[in-house]
Amino acid sequence: HAVVPNAVVVPPHVPPAGGARLVHVGNLTLARGSETMVEVARLAHAASNGAITLDVVGPARDEASRSAMAAGAAEGVLVWHGFQPADRAMAMVDGALAGLALLRDLPNYRGSMPTKVVEYLAHGVPAVTTPLPLAREIVEQADAGVVVPFDDPQAVADAVLDLWRHPERAAAMGVRGRDLVRERYDWAKGATAFVGALTDVAAERSPRR
Repeated sequence: HAVVPNAVVVPPHVPPAGGARLVHVGNLTLARGSETMVEVARLAHAASNGAITLDVVGPARDEASRSAMAAGAAEGVLVWHGFQPADRAMAMVDGALAGLALLRDLPNYRGSMPTKVVEYLAHGVPAVTTPLPLAREIVEQADAGVVVPFDDPQAVADAVLDLWRHPERAAAMGVRGRDLVRERYDWAKGATAFVGALTDVAAERSPRR
């Protein structure tokens, strides 16, 4: 049967990665590392003398995540934008230092590619991801980010601080990741095959007259 890859739209032009702004796009749950993310923001903000901040784009799906985001926003270590339409959400990724994908080690995540990882790379931004197999594979293969341990905010903060201190490294990672996504995960390339597969199925199953 046809397999549809987790493809994304690759924008034609993006600014280089760098600066001092981290980003996360997606639903916020404990399983997706929401509390870890807030602690990362605290640690990185403090270690950079207030330079590094985190933009969080997405709705909180549990009370613990909602409380954690509100606390981080009140402390000034992050800005929680809540749900945003896709075009606005992805525009916030452009030019960031790194994108966070801190999913926990749960069975539901081990066999899937987190869409946000591919989206960060498509926008030329390094991904900082936990070592889920597919996320780890794409990041390490392209040297397009950093793989960090599960549930370890200090390791994540250390990784983003290193990128902040070496912006040329972050920018180079962004270029490599974008090239890989363009080659393998670009919806512009897969869309034609997808529509063709749907057309074939429709033709086979439509009532014959």
